[in-house]
Amino acid sequence: MSVLCELPSRAMDYEEDDITDLISPPDFLQKDKNDSFYRKTKRSPFMSNLGSPSRLHPVKRFKQSLSFGDMICDQIIEPEIVVNDISGDNDMIGDGSRRYALRAMTGKNPDLKTISHDTMSSVINGSYDDVISRYRIIDCRYPYEYEGGHIKNAENIYTKNGIIEFLEDNCDVTKRQVLIFHCEFSSERGPKLCRFLRNIDRQRNSYPLLTFPEMYILEGGYKQFYQNHKELCEPVDYVPMLHKDHVDDIKRFRSKSKSWTAGEKKKIPFCLYS
Repeated sequence: MSVLCELPSRAMDYEEDDITDLISPPDFLQKDKNDSFYRKTKRSPFMSNLGSPSRLHPVKRFKQSLSFGDMICDQIIEPEIVVNDISGDNDMIGDGSRRYALRAMTGKNPDLKTISHDTMSSVINGSYDDVISRYRIIDCRYPYEYEGGHIKNAENIYTKNGIIEFLEDNCDVTKRQVLIFHCEFSSERGPKLCRFLRNIDRQRNSYPLLTFPEMYILEGGYKQFYQNHKELCEPVDYVPMLHKDHVDDIKRFRSKSKSWTAGEKKKIPFCLYS
């Protein structure tokens, strides 16, 4: 059965992408005085031949999460099983195609999947090579923090423009990749850019498809990882954001991280994946 998709009439905030917000309240049915069910809204054409009201199934209404712009359209989501998995199972990745590969834990960001420093270490050491094809670590700290010491193979992306460019450069991802975001404590910068990427990813793809459906937050950030796995850091050092030698750098990079091209409504390539 096809499921009608209703996209929002206004752009949603880019920092909010809780999948539970995508489902409207169960208000599609109500009882009349004779205890028979009828629909509040006009019956759609594709439901006209289903027979008596008792055979009608709930029609879930979905909203696509948008971060900016006016790219709003109606579309039909065919795989009902995918829709059900996304809406009802927190263990399914963003496109509902499979379960999360990495062992998750309860973290400071309940809307995001979180992994421990030990799980991150296991990923780097190859313990998950049989279930994922590639992992990419997104270090959202400022450049002087990253250069002072970072997790091996981590990529430094700390601006929203950098996230957009990252998506543009990876439009043809076909194998199973996971993204792991972090900042110094994974309290602010990492989670925000993780949510931002998901919202831009939603905007540029045909729902529920995603370029990167499997993303995680590293609990405790670089600080906690460094304290427990110095051997997996390069160089082996830790420079905090509020380091006394980088007072001017903080102001400069903080300003840069808050500026992006949303006001110019930068067009994001629209990609379809099968």
